[in-house]
Amino acid sequence: MDLPPTFTHPSLRMGKVVEIKVGPVNVWKGMLNQPKVSEDGWEFSAIGLADEFYSAHLCLDSGGDTTSTPNVAVDQAIADGFAGSRPASLSAVPFSGSNDTDKLNYVGDLLDAWATSVSKRWRVDPDGRVIAATDPTTPTWYLAPGATQIGLADDDYASDLYLRYKSGAASYATVHVNDPTATATRRRAVPVDVTSLGVTTSGNVTNIGNGMLAKGKARYAWTNAVNPARLQLTTPGGTPACLSFVKAGDMVRSFSVINEQGIVLPYVDWIIGKAEYEVGSDTIQLAPTELAARNLGDVLSLAVS
Repeated sequence: MDLPPTFTHPSLRMGKVVEIKVGPVNVWKGMLNQPKVSEDGWEFSAIGLADEFYSAHLCLDSGGDTTSTPNVAVDQAIADGFAGSRPASLSAVPFSGSNDTDKLNYVGDLLDAWATSVSKRWRVDPDGRVIAATDPTTPTWYLAPGATQIGLADDDYASDLYLRYKSGAASYATVHVNDPTATATRRRAVPVDVTSLGVTTSGNVTNIGNGMLAKGKARYAWTNAVNPARLQLTTPGGTPACLSFVKAGDMVRSFSVINEQGIVLPYVDWIIGKAEYEVGSDTIQLAPTELAARNLGDVLSLAVS
């Protein structure tokens, strides 16, 4: 923002709400966290509202006691100043089987675990609404043949998960879940420690494991992001994408992709995990949800996503 060092305004304060608009439409909402003034002028950075759930809001009820109920935790965060809303129910059931958790947890960690157990992804949309939904099954965007090629990796791949959990105050148990297709193709067993949830049920742990498989654990990860130009990314009808409106959670259909066996597939569908766009640019960087870091840029991207 081109503001002189002497400029001041009460809204230029840490913690103020920041909105990015395209015309009248919100495309992003967050919090100002690093206003900085120097002899060259002002510099600003902001974090998304969802990040507030990992650093500023604990899972508490209105009385200050612990809770593992998503609705209660989100509503109390809103009451405590979270600049968003909850337009619909997430879950009114204690996730751990009880609201009396072993430790204090951040709301983001609770929502991550709960969303995985129901095979959904939660997010805060550009209007500040806390929502959760399953991955789309039809593509929002088409990526032109030859626009890019995404490599594959097996770093986080698993066909079978063995989840260790607390079944009682002083007892533990293990649940096994698997993806039959992945097991038949290439079996790989991986342990998962969910004892941090406290005492819970086998049914709840089974849901968590199945959710992990459904959200990509049983598939190979991608090794790189893609950087398509506007004319290479289109709607299914062929209209070039307005890059400002391409967002995480959208499905992309990439055509003529080479798989891990070297076979050219007609197309591959994948979900955007992170979209980076600079205003005025003719390209956009899109990182898939299952991204295996292969360079410093990917490592940093995963660290801040």
